[in-house]
Amino acid sequence: GVIDSKTSRGAAGVLGFGIRLFMGQAVAFRIDARNRTFRQDLLNERFLVNDSAVTAGFSVFLPFHN
Repeated sequence: GVIDSKTSRGAAGVLGFGIRLFMGQAVAFRIDARNRTFRQDLLNERFLVNDSAVTAGFSVFLPFHN
């Protein structure tokens, strides 16, 4: 993607992975990890910023049977 703000400019990269664990036919648990990397200019210094996030979720699929 592209970032255009007062402190950040240029290209950004995203790297991530995730897994979905099924607990039966109708229920699943999901966990994802992502890292966004971009360049930031702040107070006449240039930084490489890593913004990391971990998310989790719970899914229920309908109908409960085939």
